[in-house]
Amino acid sequence: MTAGYPCNVLVVDDLPANLLAMDAILGDLDNVNLVHAKNGVEALQCVLKQRFALMLLDVNMPEMDGYEVAHLVSNNPYTKYLPIVMVTALGQSDEEVLKAYQAGAVDYIVKPIQNDILINKVKQFVELYRAHEKAAQSLLEMANLRKEKEVILNAAGEGIVKINSKGEIEYANQKALNLLKVPSDRLIHSHFNLWFAGKHDEDMFSQLYEHLTATQQDQRYRLDILISGGRKVPIEAMCTHTEDTNGSLASVIVLFQDITERLAMEGRLIRLANYDPLTGLSNRAYFHDSLLRAIARSKRSGSTVALYTIDLDRFKQVNDTLGHDIGDALLQDVSSRLRDTLREVDVISRLGGDEFAVIVEDLDGGEDSGTAIAAKLVKELALPYYLTAEDGTKKELVVECSVGVAFCHGGDLDEPSLVKASDLALYEAKRGGRNTFRTFATEMSEHSKKHASIEQMLRSASVGDSLCLHYQPQICLSEHRVTGFEALVRWFPTDPNIAPVSPAVFIPIAEQTRLIHSLGENVLYEACEQLQQWSTFYEKHDLTLSVNLSAKQLSVPNFIHVIDRVTSPFNFERHRMVFEITETAVLDHGHSTIDTLIAIKERGFGLSLDDFGTGYSSLSYLQKLPVDYLKIDRCFIQDMNQNPKNLSLVKAIMAIAETFSLDVVAEGVESREELQCLAELHCDKIQGYYFSKPVPPSEAQRVVEDILKRQSLFSADESRNVTSIRKHGN
Repeated sequence: MTAGYPCNVLVVDDLPANLLAMDAILGDLDNVNLVHAKNGVEALQCVLKQRFALMLLDVNMPEMDGYEVAHLVSNNPYTKYLPIVMVTALGQSDEEVLKAYQAGAVDYIVKPIQNDILINKVKQFVELYRAHEKAAQSLLEMANLRKEKEVILNAAGEGIVKINSKGEIEYANQKALNLLKVPSDRLIHSHFNLWFAGKHDEDMFSQLYEHLTATQQDQRYRLDILISGGRKVPIEAMCTHTEDTNGSLASVIVLFQDITERLAMEGRLIRLANYDPLTGLSNRAYFHDSLLRAIARSKRSGSTVALYTIDLDRFKQVNDTLGHDIGDALLQDVSSRLRDTLREVDVISRLGGDEFAVIVEDLDGGEDSGTAIAAKLVKELALPYYLTAEDGTKKELVVECSVGVAFCHGGDLDEPSLVKASDLALYEAKRGGRNTFRTFATEMSEHSKKHASIEQMLRSASVGDSLCLHYQPQICLSEHRVTGFEALVRWFPTDPNIAPVSPAVFIPIAEQTRLIHSLGENVLYEACEQLQQWSTFYEKHDLTLSVNLSAKQLSVPNFIHVIDRVTSPFNFERHRMVFEITETAVLDHGHSTIDTLIAIKERGFGLSLDDFGTGYSSLSYLQKLPVDYLKIDRCFIQDMNQNPKNLSLVKAIMAIAETFSLDVVAEGVESREELQCLAELHCDKIQGYYFSKPVPPSEAQRVVEDILKRQSLFSADESRNVTSIRKHGN
């Protein structure tokens, strides 16, 4: 391509690798400057600030896809003539092509991109752009002709005025008169500065006249026109000049257009880029910028900055049970309370979902004032909310929050460290039972390092090696036999210097880091493999095998497909496998989890509700769940013979199970006294160290046979407890 007018081409793609690939293909084009935009908002900001020969627009982008960007660009008067070429990996179906054209695209390219096709398309649009620029330049040059007044774009859609060297307006086209809202006889021979003003109402004409004289190049200005009533209208002005026979500047020609709509869109984009549209609070990007500035001020002045990270407890349950309209209304009310509770100068941001952050500067009372603010936030956000659904129904809700607080004294923490400290404090608040706050302490950082070390080891561990399954029997008291096993994952690191890691430690870490998904799949596969190996033995003794599913696993869309993929290679009887889920998994993920459980049940698997009573039990949920068993948590079984409250709770759970025709398994039974209490309550299935600890698969068959032989386990020998069982090695 021959060199011509310099021009810009905008490449919009959220993947840096794709932007680099475009640069590599188009980088050799003469006088073509490639401008990158990583998302739709950046693309819209670019087209409002610069002129482009072409936009290469990716279809698939988060938040705002290519179709929405194309629609906004093609419907804006300032940008509607910008050619848009859609870049899609969706194929060339008629529907996709039509959707691109309807959005405002003039062409499309399909991935993987063929270099020659892309280069030729870009060349065509660049040549068209340069031809248009050349024509526009010629039009300006025509203004130098003595008799050009009617030629100077009366139909161009832009206001045009010609000014002599004294600043007096000699000519104005009809569009200029319309924009200025003034008749021709009043405008002609009046001074330019009466109608056009700069930012500070300076002598605008002298300024642009001197600039044109000095540079001998066309200039663009952002000005205001002054119309009747003193109102200002923003314009963009393109200024050029004519010369007399001596080559001196004879007159100035100004082409201008109203940019009110354009500025309004820029304002909307700025708000979109910095504020959350639902709550009106600042967003994550604005929050990070504000925090950087606050830390810098703290460093200069030696003051204290407090950062609060706020998370609503069980917000997803509100969305799932009451609908997103109530969820949105709740977020708006929470935002209003935050504004009412804090100062106007404090930065309040919604970081996403139900997560908020607050920056408070200049804490006169230091950390004491900061913790008092945290306590006030917890108290205010826990008060009842009175919300109205879309159908007009009124709802009263109580939603609590967890708050993490971290302090920066004199800029002693940088932005990432302060955010991390606040997040660690939030995590501790959640661990502390929620509806509370925690202030960052150094021990939390040590806990975080330990967490990171375990995470790193866990990433390299594998099921079947250092991670393995042990099996704890479940016993039927009335039949005096083992009726099933629960598969429990155990971690024995290969390094002999590292002690075994408790599941209570590594399972939460796996859930937080998303390692639970691969770990859970591997555990399920190992359990399936073991069940198939034991199939004859299991059929003979009529046993089941229980496998735990994490709440994080159940939250994955279409998790049933994962179960199908893992279990399909095995041909054991499906009713012999029971999936155990926690009560909180159902409450946290609502209807989507119930749908998954129904699908699991339809495939013939059993279902057990684990740790029943430890969450916020809901009988309405229990009625919807297709479960076969309730498992009473260890915390209720412990000392129930001496603790009337525990005994009452177990009685209540037994009554609920009977009402819903469910079997009950009591887990964590360690003493004869606990067994006796459960037997008196007619709880027939027992699991715990009283009968056996979890054992490796090689010992499972022996445990079944031993319990059949050792009927004394079911006798009234009150000296029998977990200690004696451990001594026997079971």
